[in-house]
Amino acid sequence: MSISIMSGLLLCIVFSMITTGLSLLCVHCSNRVNASCTGLLKNCSQDERCVSTMKQTIFVGGMRTRLFERGCGPVDQCNSSSSLSSMVSIYHRRTCCSTNSCMPVLPVLPNVTKSFNHIQCPMCLSHELDCSASKPNNCTGNEIYCASHVIENYGEQKVNF
Repeated sequence: MSISIMSGLLLCIVFSMITTGLSLLCVHCSNRVNASCTGLLKNCSQDERCVSTMKQTIFVGGMRTRLFERGCGPVDQCNSSSSLSSMVSIYHRRTCCSTNSCMPVLPVLPNVTKSFNHIQCPMCLSHELDCSASKPNNCTGNEIYCASHVIENYGEQKVNF
């Protein structure tokens, strides 16, 4: 092998080691019971930070599920929260930090308010991708945008709402 090829190869190896060394290491885990978990450290991409996310889903009839997750997430979604109310209410809050193995501040879910805010969005529940037969859905609290969601259940069934 020529010296120029070997030096180019060596330069590529050194550059890849430097690039890997500069990426952020974050714990990846999830817990459905409480707001703590432990897991393996994984490298994030350059545009990601270590995130903690708390999600709560409230189904018709009052059944609730919670999910706490830690991992890598987009920097533009740091310190964000959202809620979506229709036949299912979904609440989420995300916090971030930017040092290796850091633990973001524990995300606290936004207050649930069910008071109508005079905004309505079209809503339907369909097993097809067509939602032409939509009905108005009353938005509550800080919900000021309409969204469309498609949920795919294990690749078998799609629900559009």
